Amino acid sequence: MEITSLDNPLVKHFVKLRTQRSYREENNSLLVTSKKLVEELRCHSTPKRILDEASEAVFKKITGQPSPEGIAAEFSMPPPSSLMGLDYVLVLDRVMDPGNMGMLLRSALALGFEGVLFLEGCCDPFNEKALSAARGALFHLPYRFGTLEDIDAPLLVADLEGEPPSFQKRCALVLGNEAQGSDISAAKVTIPHKGAMESLNVAAAGSILMYNLRYER
Repeated sequence: MEITSLDNPLVKHFVKLRTQRSYREENNSLLVTSKKLVEELRCHSTPKRILDEASEAVFKKITGQPSPEGIAAEFSMPPPSSLMGLDYVLVLDRVMDPGNMGMLLRSALALGFEGVLFLEGCCDPFNEKALSAARGALFHLPYRFGTLEDIDAPLLVADLEGEPPSFQKRCALVLGNEAQGSDISAAKVTIPHKGAMESLNVAAAGSILMYNLRYER
């Protein structure tokens, strides 16, 4: 039966999953409102709830979008994992922009990094914007919220004053805050560049560094 009431309990539940990190964590759930991503996730994860019969007004409220795709699905969050022993780890240090976060997670999965460590101060990788930009990468990529003690790969920190990157047999690449970078003490790497641009944004720079550290010989 089609849901038309904006006060329906399921509608309120989905809105809170989309907008509140604490509610997502309390319910161990996240909300997906893209048909393509829902289908991709259903290949290996069964949704807790799925809504595809509701009025346009209801979908607009659930998704916060002016032109919703007409679907809303609740999935269990993928569980965190140990990152010990991994050869290639991405470490995010206070990365705050969800678009940057999502693109970095997508690149990490595509470029063969084996896990992601989120240090304190990062935005929620399961919020709607990060989840959409990541294309569900954390359903395939081991992750952990923690500290540097949770990894044992040698650290490299992205910094404008660093050395050009080169292939590493093992490394944990630290990418810092968009405005302030990272104050973690470790060997520094940077991308040599020409022209008037002072620097690349963290998603672009991080993707290039991951490729060079993982593959460029």
